Amino acid sequence: MITTEQVVVEASETIVEVESLTDSKEFSVFSKIKSVFAGISEDIREISEEHNRRSGRRDEVEYSKTNPPYSINNGGKELPLNHHTSPMDAYHHNGKFEYDIHNLFGHMEAQTTYRSLRKIRPNKRPFILSRSTFPSSGRYVAHWLGDNASTWDDLQYSIPGMLSFQLFCIPLTGADICGFSGKCDEKLAMRWVELGSFYPFCRNHNMFGMPSQEVYTWEAVEKVSKKYIGLRYALLPYWYTAFYRASLRGTPVLRPLWASYPEDKETYNIEHQFLIHDGILISPVVEADKEEVLAYFPRGIWYDILTLEKYISTEEGVWKTVSAPFDTIPVHIRGGATIPMNLKYGATTVETRLNGLMLVVVLDDKFESFGELYLDDGETPTEDISRTYSFITFKTRNNKLIGNGMFGYYAKEAVLDDITVIGLDKFDGEAFFKVEGKDREKIKDDYVKWDANKKVLRLEGLDLVLTGLFSISWPAAVN
Repeated sequence: MITTEQVVVEASETIVEVESLTDSKEFSVFSKIKSVFAGISEDIREISEEHNRRSGRRDEVEYSKTNPPYSINNGGKELPLNHHTSPMDAYHHNGKFEYDIHNLFGHMEAQTTYRSLRKIRPNKRPFILSRSTFPSSGRYVAHWLGDNASTWDDLQYSIPGMLSFQLFCIPLTGADICGFSGKCDEKLAMRWVELGSFYPFCRNHNMFGMPSQEVYTWEAVEKVSKKYIGLRYALLPYWYTAFYRASLRGTPVLRPLWASYPEDKETYNIEHQFLIHDGILISPVVEADKEEVLAYFPRGIWYDILTLEKYISTEEGVWKTVSAPFDTIPVHIRGGATIPMNLKYGATTVETRLNGLMLVVVLDDKFESFGELYLDDGETPTEDISRTYSFITFKTRNNKLIGNGMFGYYAKEAVLDDITVIGLDKFDGEAFFKVEGKDREKIKDDYVKWDANKKVLRLEGLDLVLTGLFSISWPAAVN
């Protein structure tokens, strides 16, 4: 049995919170009343007993499951295991002690909620957000890191928190942007929105009675929000592909630098930088009143994601002080990564998906690049997708990009419109595309843009439907 404290309901433009849905039958009744709802938020999902409060004294008391010879850190205090919760020697239906499975309670609720939603909405992928989870709960739910405060310390702590949950196989994790309790000032809000735009789960959230912290509360924060949440929406194909990889192999969506560069000992103690998958490096400012950040760049070539200019090239990795005014978070793309993006972002993810796709092909020192793209309808439950999806690899070598793989998702959003190639040595003026089974065609000159200063080639208006093998080439582009 489950008890969901909040159910997020989206009917037209209305968000409704509903309390105390206890099983799949009640979910079914609710869904008939509110036929369109975005998902379910499960808060405070632990067994709680309001009157079971213990002092923590264990002197001259016989040890037992309820009173073991140790305490836990409970809200900063040393308290016994059964403080404010069920006795540890309580039996569950299968005869298991609460002591042995206490931490599985939220996980089992996640499973039950998932099965309930699959039953009442068999054709729609469930979205469930839970605070209480256990390793592998990510198969069923997203997670947020719980009650944080509007402090610089909690902004910093959110990063190792999210990275830890990648190892627990709960990749869709984030912290409450701007903090759940306390007063968030403008500068903290600005930095937290910048960082939060690159949380896997991105949400500004605070408790009743706290000062407003919506991004429009401050003009400067609103501007930063449009800049970086807009970039987040543009990067959704890259995020989605990273989550697909995570679902197959458990590979983290967010990575500490050592995960991608284990041979580089300099990365071992880095806590506040991270990678999105293996191609985008985030170097946030996590201290008050700072307008620069000391960032580490592993071996390779790194490009600024907004300007597309080469920022640094290093053979062994290097620390560098990066300028970061209050409206800027340093974000860099690794040379050798191909990043799928939405061509334009809209007000919703549905609108954004309809705007077409682009590839940002960032060449390494060998003028090569690799990337992947996963596409499906975003709604069909993963168990039922079968072969109605596309998983495409993009390999660039010898002045040619080849797209190949599994092509099973045919929809108007599966159209590649633009390709941006970064890091070319030179360009001779012509580019071509070829689709399997057809002759090679020249891309019209009006659609070919070459920036000799930035070494950036942009191919526009391709209108290439991703239904099979294709190639894009720019002969004699490299010395």
